[in-house]
Amino acid sequence: MSPAQQVQHDVDERVAAVKAAGALIDRINRSLTNHPPESDAVVRRFEQVRQAAKHLGIAIAEATPPGREQSLAVTHLEETVMWAVKAIALNQGAVVAARP
Repeated sequence: MSPAQQVQHDVDERVAAVKAAGALIDRINRSLTNHPPESDAVVRRFEQVRQAAKHLGIAIAEATPPGREQSLAVTHLEETVMWAVKAIALNQGAVVAARP
């Protein structure tokens, strides 16, 4: 590779790194910004997910003995709700449009 090609290659790598960092920063900003519900339909969607999780949580509590596994099952259920609510909050227009 010639010196000029090496310089161009280095510049291209830096540009790609800056673009990747910019995309990551955009993702961080979007993800870590509060997204309050924009409509009653979104609030209902949040509650639908939470109610379904509560039913499953009660079933887990009733069907499993206390212990590490039960605790992990409930913890992962809580995580599931968190991610589902986040998905709704970050994509409110799409969710409401898809399911009136």
